[in-house]
Amino acid sequence: MGTKRAGRRRVSKPAKKKRAGSEKSKLNETTTFDDDVIEDDGAISGDLDDGTSYFESMDSKYRASSKRVESDDLDVREEHELGPPAKGMEALKDHYTQAFFPRWREFLKSNVSILVTGLGSKYQLLNEFARQLDGPADAPAVVVVNGFNPHASARLLIKELLALTPSSSRPSLPVLSSPIGSLVRALDRELDKKVVVVIHSIDGAGLRTSENQGALAKIASECSNVVLIASVDHVNAPLLWDDHLWHLFDWCLQNASTFDSYAAERRFSLNHGSHAFIKGSKTGTSDERKVRGAMMLLRSLSTNAHGIFRILAENESVGVTEQRLFDIGRSRFLTTSILGLRSILTEMQTHDLIQTTRTDEGNKISINLQPDQL
Repeated sequence: MGTKRAGRRRVSKPAKKKRAGSEKSKLNETTTFDDDVIEDDGAISGDLDDGTSYFESMDSKYRASSKRVESDDLDVREEHELGPPAKGMEALKDHYTQAFFPRWREFLKSNVSILVTGLGSKYQLLNEFARQLDGPADAPAVVVVNGFNPHASARLLIKELLALTPSSSRPSLPVLSSPIGSLVRALDRELDKKVVVVIHSIDGAGLRTSENQGALAKIASECSNVVLIASVDHVNAPLLWDDHLWHLFDWCLQNASTFDSYAAERRFSLNHGSHAFIKGSKTGTSDERKVRGAMMLLRSLSTNAHGIFRILAENESVGVTEQRLFDIGRSRFLTTSILGLRSILTEMQTHDLIQTTRTDEGNKISINLQPDQL
């Protein structure tokens, strides 16, 4: 019995080792990734490439549709025809007229200035609002300013407002060249009726300077009988005002997207603005470059050069000869030699800031800008 038990133990042990060895060999065979082992109905090829073959095989499973769209079925429109339909735009304007105009009147009665924003030109919308304001007998006076006019300025607006003061008080009014603060105080003191100032494109080329924006803010905040309603068109228009100016304007924002084209603004700039920058100019683009160049040059000039330029501006109507300019400059301690004066004039002439005209009295020097640009 002992011999049989020992024999059974000896037979069972090798059998277990053999099974373990066979399972291990099978595991090694199944976990070995040869190039030809991985295959799934053609979805993955035998070669492990960069993966493009998978997408190529997937694309081959889809077939192009036999349906076609005829060109006559497409609604092809030009770029300028895109946008809201004409009837929709008219309905939108009617909505603004009925919903916004009564609200705007209440704001203006409360001396709250309005800033109209949104896509599209607001020119016709604000003009219609101004026309309705000007109807009743007790309606306020309306002054319209085209801010996209390059010649527009706050002083010209003040000039129009001073003309609305009583005639008896006009002799005591300050001159237009007085500081803005005194002009605004005179308006607040003498203007005895309500005035609504409609400003198209307050961010336009004419009113974009910090001086004009500061003057408009003073008018809006210090003149009790003057209230503004203005429109903006540029996406960065709010950058014109810091916290102080924004507080002075105290705008009430109104979104009125009309989706109108800027035909009136473009037509005005082409007919009035392009030729009015530089004397003898022909193209608006080059004129604007010359004006910007002249402004940059004046900022970079010395104090004595500014004095020479002031002398030229004072004698712009008649011109001045080089010798006469030197005599006046020397009397004002602006130059000590004719060579120093010529170096200043050469720099100005290089940038087309001045021009020389031959006359019977000799060569006269004048500024190459319009008088209202000085």
